[in-house]
Amino acid sequence: MEWRDFLEQESAIYDLSLEEKAAFVKRLKTEKSSNSEAKVASELNIGVAAVKKRMAEVYDKFAQSYPELATFKRRGKLEKLRACLTAKYNGGQDAHPTIKEIHQNIPPAVPFEKFVGREVELQKLHSSLQTSGQVAIVAVAGMGGVGKTELATQYAKQHLQNYQGGVCWLSAQGIDVGIQILRFAELKFKLIAPDDWEFADRLRYCWENWQQGEVLLVFDNVTDYKKQVQPYLPPESPRFKVLLTTREKFDRTLLQLPLGVLKPLAAMKLLKSPIDRERLKSEPWVAREICKFLGYLPLALELVGRYLDTMPDLSLETLLKRLEKKRLEHEAVAKANPLMRYEYGVAEAFAWEQCDFVRRPQKSAIANNLL
Repeated sequence: MEWRDFLEQESAIYDLSLEEKAAFVKRLKTEKSSNSEAKVASELNIGVAAVKKRMAEVYDKFAQSYPELATFKRRGKLEKLRACLTAKYNGGQDAHPTIKEIHQNIPPAVPFEKFVGREVELQKLHSSLQTSGQVAIVAVAGMGGVGKTELATQYAKQHLQNYQGGVCWLSAQGIDVGIQILRFAELKFKLIAPDDWEFADRLRYCWENWQQGEVLLVFDNVTDYKKQVQPYLPPESPRFKVLLTTREKFDRTLLQLPLGVLKPLAAMKLLKSPIDRERLKSEPWVAREICKFLGYLPLALELVGRYLDTMPDLSLETLLKRLEKKRLEHEAVAKANPLMRYEYGVAEAFAWEQCDFVRRPQKSAIANNLL
């Protein structure tokens, strides 16, 4: 396990908030040296006082396991915490017992510091799953590109320690969901039901022998709940939590978390995350216009931000003109083809239609993560 992954795991174990986690990982992101508080503040775009406050909260939480932290001054706390964590990471005598492996097949996610504007939704999602057991992340008005899958991915990664029974990620648009469940159980838990059993019996065998602990089942990109989800649900039990991502609105008995576009400030933060901050400062009004033009959709903003990162000499004004040209082209095609969906405007068009200046492989990879 890489040091950074270890730090993120510790963040989950000690239930750090998103703000605390960001400061903690930035402050200790290398084993032997640390970022200064000023540098961390700059990277997180907050004040030094805010960094100090967040780290004080981090020290308080880690003091549950390392009470000696309370005897050190602020600078000493950092070095003591680093020493304790390094010992644990290296498996030294002062390390705590090794944490049981949590089996999961969560897809890759963007770094948590680049996942912006969804802190409230993450908290609501966790609270809803703990109380209801089934939650659907639903795109407002069925709009694509708002980040349904990425929200589910970030949630699964950040709350992995809550699900000691594992996290099983299932693609509703892939091979049969039941087959995916059987494969997960076989690969992770060595659960192999006889081939001559009925399929439903094989599934029941897996659920009855699933590893102990709370379990998170994620059904991604669901279009038909009755066909893609319902037949494969485990027996009703409070330890099995079910999370769906979908553009559809299902029966009201299924708790739904509506997900819309980003707020303007969060959109700006996402746009600038992969590129040089000074570049946006030189054309701030154009950057705001680009965010507005893209409808504040995470997918479109991520695509544009990554493209700008590969084109350091391209001005934001030139990029905006190119986007406006693509909109005109798309409007013309949409008017000529009455069957073409155009209800969500240029932002969705940008995310899904071919763009001459965006490489297709890069776009596909990002789209798969952010839908």
